[in-house]
Amino acid sequence: MTDIGRYVTLLQRVETDYPNWTASRLLDSLRRLARIDTDQFQTLLGTPPADTIQTSSPNLSGSEYVELRSMTFHATPPGEPEQGRCFDRSTSRFIAMSHLIAGMCGGIHRPTPNIQVQVGPVTIPSGQIIRGLLRLDPLYAVTIAGDLGQTAAERAIESMDYNGNQYGGVGTEATSAELHGDIDGFLIGNWLSTTTADQNVRTQLVQGNRIRLSQIIAEYYRTTNQKTLNMMAGSGYALESIRRFSNFNASLKFISDELYSQTSIFHAWYVAAHSGTRKEGLYAIRAASDFIAWCDKGGGI
Repeated sequence: MTDIGRYVTLLQRVETDYPNWTASRLLDSLRRLARIDTDQFQTLLGTPPADTIQTSSPNLSGSEYVELRSMTFHATPPGEPEQGRCFDRSTSRFIAMSHLIAGMCGGIHRPTPNIQVQVGPVTIPSGQIIRGLLRLDPLYAVTIAGDLGQTAAERAIESMDYNGNQYGGVGTEATSAELHGDIDGFLIGNWLSTTTADQNVRTQLVQGNRIRLSQIIAEYYRTTNQKTLNMMAGSGYALESIRRFSNFNASLKFISDELYSQTSIFHAWYVAAHSGTRKEGLYAIRAASDFIAWCDKGGGI
């Protein structure tokens, strides 16, 4: 079992090997390592193809490269253990690292591009009817709404009622480890794209590397005692994994309708781009409802 502290160590070695890369450039390269620098992700984030982290370099050996890649590439082979997850010792939960990385990229590249999708009519639990040509938010798309909308499109929902998914979560396209990573990536990405002070951090990630990616991850998951970034969630509490659900559930009081909307928008966009999937608006709403119930219970291992 590999913990996030080891991931941070390997990431620091990559940062030493590429001293001129911005943190944003490194994040995109980690997406490439995770095999999520696809046309779909490039469209969602408005990015060109990412650079490649070399197989072997002065500070990262060939075997360490393989180790980093195995921690970053997520997969759920049928009948086999879930791949591409690290253990967060501060919460005793597994994290799909590629989903964390994607969320941070979403925060950096938000709010462009402006993808619009025809949706609805779909009624969400609040009674609001979603319909029309609606905008897809990149941060939602590469984190929570993306996994939930894809789960509905693939008809892979195994809800809180059925508990059929061996990996936990609400379906094989939204496992517990994926959803933990989605929430963490969403919270950090939202932090990077909201207040003026936080956007100053985002600017430094895009224009330089004084603030290291490894530093953000280490502080969030408490693998270091050095706290220099003062990351704060919208709840007013510290932005760190031990407050994952308290911070996110506080946000859900204000963004639940947006989460339903974004899940429906992504679902429609995903179905249009992938043959063999089915447009199931009610499934998308159900997936979001199952996710909210999952969060209310504190998630899963």
